[in-house]
Amino acid sequence: MWPAPVWIRTADEAGALARDLQGVQAVAIDTEADSLHHYPERLCLIQLADPRGRVCFLDALALV
Repeated sequence: MWPAPVWIRTADEAGALARDLQGVQAVAIDTEADSLHHYPERLCLIQLADPRGRVCFLDALALV
């Protein structure tokens, strides 16, 4: 069973994640953006997975 994903919604949580990932050799990253052709593309979600199997969702709209 995989651990539950961690939602990152604040700058403090994002900073803690960045510190925790220091020294990690690899991180898988996927992004989601909203682009409806009439509006500039905007980053909405960043998904990260580390070698330990932890998955984090960074809510880019909440971090603005």
